[in-house]
Amino acid sequence: MAQSILRLPAVKELTGLSRSTIYLRMKEGSFPKQVSLGARAVGWPDDRIQSWIQSRIDASRPDVRSRWWQGVGGRKEGRTIGAL
Repeated sequence: MAQSILRLPAVKELTGLSRSTIYLRMKEGSFPKQVSLGARAVGWPDDRIQSWIQSRIDASRPDVRSRWWQGVGGRKEGRTIGAL
């Protein structure tokens, strides 16, 4: 599979983050590090940016099943699943 390198404008467009936020989060370790493309050029592997975006989506949407099971534990015995 061919991997592509994204330059900063594309990373900003995909993530919705500003340049300063991207570099701040890289420094904090919460955003993928760039790779050197030459003496004065950097980019980000597309798969790392896509993985980061997916992790943000996953973090914002808790698993529905785990919320359902947490609710079941506090219910009175004898109720059926359909009654929940």
